[in-house]
Amino acid sequence: MPGIYSNFHNYKMKNFAIKTIKEAGEIVRKKFGHIRNVKNKSRHLIDPVTEADYLSEKKIVNAIKKQYPTHKILSEESYHSASLNEDDLWIIDPLDGTRNFAVGIPFFCIALSYKKKGQTVLDLVYDPLHNELFFAAKGQGAYLNNKAIKVNKNTALSQSVVSYGATRRDFKVTREANRVLSRLSEAKCWLANYGCAALGLCYLACGRTDISFLYNLAPWDIDAAALIAEEAGARVEVYEAAAQNPWYKYRILMANPRLFNKVKDKYIKLKF
Repeated sequence: MPGIYSNFHNYKMKNFAIKTIKEAGEIVRKKFGHIRNVKNKSRHLIDPVTEADYLSEKKIVNAIKKQYPTHKILSEESYHSASLNEDDLWIIDPLDGTRNFAVGIPFFCIALSYKKKGQTVLDLVYDPLHNELFFAAKGQGAYLNNKAIKVNKNTALSQSVVSYGATRRDFKVTREANRVLSRLSEAKCWLANYGCAALGLCYLACGRTDISFLYNLAPWDIDAAALIAEEAGARVEVYEAAAQNPWYKYRILMANPRLFNKVKDKYIKLKF
């Protein structure tokens, strides 16, 4: 693919990632509205998984194994053994926003990132329904459908749109999230819970929202979108908290730099 994507130094890997995520997106798009069997991964929480999750994951995993047989894989549904510090690691969320997808809400995506020795260097988030592909390579900027994107320049907290999300796996986290929402409401912010972590973060990257915070999510929820937002000019901070689940322990705050210091700690805490 010509254009800005050619800035990424590894053309072969770039083209492979774009082709693979779009093929998985086509599977998910065709399944939307036609899911008959929704399973729950947890006895204690609403944590759905559908056949589309597994089909998308299979498509991406098989493609990686064929193209890069020595690379490791960390994926939400079936591949949990890899370390984040592998020499070559792909992180996959085959269907972010499964709850939305399962009940017919048209807001979900696929997230794919590549890490080299623990550093994220290539990120893609694809919304197959709206055909929006967010892309970033380390040090090369962020893009939406071949056009460069930047965070907006809003400085007024009272005019800010804040997207948020918090896993219900930890009631301490839920209580803190509720306190944050109360403080932000008093500051007259607009609040939005999209139910799709990666896509919500990408909306900040392209200027559709101003601030985003997510509590106790897994690497596949945030890894891809974090670099996209950072390359788009957002200030991003990630905190690894103690948690019962070994994966769902990452808290993230991002905002355009003009707003980040206004909300950190006073309104939004990562350490509590």
